[in-house]
Amino acid sequence: MYAVSLLRSVRQIEVHASQILEMRMLSGFETELRLLQTQSTLIDLAELLRSSTPLPADQHKSHVESAVMNILKHQYKTFSPAQEELRTEVIDTARQGAEIEYGGSWLFVPLGEDGAQAKNWNPVIKILQQRLPEIVSDFNQISHRIQTDGGEKRLNRSCKNILEMLEVLEYTLDRSTATNGYVSHRTDHNQDNLLKSIEREITVLRGDTDA
Repeated sequence: MYAVSLLRSVRQIEVHASQILEMRMLSGFETELRLLQTQSTLIDLAELLRSSTPLPADQHKSHVESAVMNILKHQYKTFSPAQEELRTEVIDTARQGAEIEYGGSWLFVPLGEDGAQAKNWNPVIKILQQRLPEIVSDFNQISHRIQTDGGEKRLNRSCKNILEMLEVLEYTLDRSTATNGYVSHRTDHNQDNLLKSIEREITVLRGDTDA
């Protein structure tokens, strides 16, 4: 798996939130569509993370970590793994310690279970931790506006569940970076169950009892 897959998912959720907040009235089909899209993206994100649990806790040396962070922040902002606008020295530093891969003009940060690829998880998790609180804040605003604009039950329920799922993601990522050995052990044990709960809740929302 590559970091851009996770970053795109979270960035897409952020975009959905912005699109909903830009609507004049939060009721009806358009609002429901964006909430359904958010739910779909959340389950994709949960599946990507669950396939990699327990999340590795190793870290790069500081200069490599910083270079990888710069690449990932650029990819998050642009929705693209293209290397345009990235300084050559940043790419070179990241390649030395992070096993950055090229695909034509694109850069890919691989995520794995050991070695340099395991260390690539830490900057990805940091970026997700930085972005999720703002996304949660946006959906809290959306929840308030839905109630103000008529409070359709299905929209209220969808938004409430999205918030709960985002909070589960925050909790899971925070626990994955815990330094205490006992807490880290419990985190490894519980990450899979936490992420499964996201999938279960979205399955209920979709009415898909076969999933």
